[in-house]
Amino acid sequence: MAIDVLKGNSGKTASGSVQIGEFNFEPVTGLLVDTDNVTERLEPQTAAFLSVLANRAGQIVSRDVLLSEVWDDRPVSDDAIRVVVKKLRVALGDDARNPSYIKTVPLRGYQLIARVFLPSANHDEGAAVFRVRPMWAMAAAAAVAMTAFAIMFVPDSVGPEPPSNIMIDNLTNLKGSELNTDYSPNQDTLVYSHRGSSEGFLKLMTTHVKTGKTQRLTWGEANYANAVWTPDGSGLAFTRWTEKTSEHFWAQYNIDKGLYAVQQLNGTVLAGKSILSWSASGQAIYVKDTDALSGPSGISRYEISAETLSTVTAPSVAGGGDFYARESPDGDLLAILRARSTSQTELLIMDLDSGALVSNRMVPFAANRLVWRETSDALVLSGFQGGFSRFDIATDEFVNLGLMLPHTNDVLFIAVMAACLRVSTTATTWMWRNAPIHFCPQGC
Repeated sequence: MAIDVLKGNSGKTASGSVQIGEFNFEPVTGLLVDTDNVTERLEPQTAAFLSVLANRAGQIVSRDVLLSEVWDDRPVSDDAIRVVVKKLRVALGDDARNPSYIKTVPLRGYQLIARVFLPSANHDEGAAVFRVRPMWAMAAAAAVAMTAFAIMFVPDSVGPEPPSNIMIDNLTNLKGSELNTDYSPNQDTLVYSHRGSSEGFLKLMTTHVKTGKTQRLTWGEANYANAVWTPDGSGLAFTRWTEKTSEHFWAQYNIDKGLYAVQQLNGTVLAGKSILSWSASGQAIYVKDTDALSGPSGISRYEISAETLSTVTAPSVAGGGDFYARESPDGDLLAILRARSTSQTELLIMDLDSGALVSNRMVPFAANRLVWRETSDALVLSGFQGGFSRFDIATDEFVNLGLMLPHTNDVLFIAVMAACLRVSTTATTWMWRNAPIHFCPQGC
């Protein structure tokens, strides 16, 4: 059951600042601020609508509730409600067909599916309503001996400062927001979605880590996201969507050509699915349900050549279900994150040959991302509220990495020439140097 993330018990506009996905929202003033500090003031009715959804994050909010709390029980047509929803989606850069914020549940209402976090002085346990955004992808483990531990977070001006022994350098420095970062060790290149303003389209970009060379991959009036490298770095899978369509593709990549030999994946088979990661063999893609109206979401595996989809998990549990999956680099194991409640995440490790569970453990914090170590014997998990742990397969134990960075979105391993901690944010990508040795590389 979702928790009340706004002060007070009703869905009426409340005081305080609320983190909704990439945005900071002030219900009283209607101010919506993105990670590039671009500010938009929502109309009072639109702000009240968002407040009601945020107050019930993760729940389906019915038409009757909306009429009562936004329109004070005045007679309102369905078209009037849809106009407000459209205004919100425009302000949030959301897509009705592939939503990452507001989901329309036919005949039932609307659901805020983005992660919601209420910053407060004491950071109360459970103050976050956890649900991973469908677009967001994880990075691959680096295939070289020397690696760096990397994380992606939303900067919080009121949050804790980085440790004093850490210096920050930029890996990327683009104006606007960066989402869905993935890393290819073979290419030594980041791929991510970039948006110059809250009203702009998401486009795919790459940045070479060593040289800093940045390249744009997509153009046109469409949004591109969910980009994930093939294991060998020779290509990418990604999603393209407009107001009317949502499509999945994979393409070859070359630093000189950019994307080429683009092929559309089977839209009928992948309807209602969101791209997560590649199999270690590069022959299949893991996807998750985005239209699971009747129960928790599950994980499926899409075979590229055969264009077939097979169910990996179909959880019958409380909570949001399975929202992320990634194979170990050797292809033997599959790690799955399962949302058991708004503040509890379960880690499942599956043996791919037998289908048996190797491990089934509750994560010490609400984890939202994981990355395998290149040796396939451990993985690192991160949480939006700042938790970081390593999970060792042999010991079946979590090891606290001692790092706290609220609003963390992604965790990656990046190949470097010297030990350092790399950090990427939705506004830019940072490198934290001189990190304690237990973070990089031994601690990870």
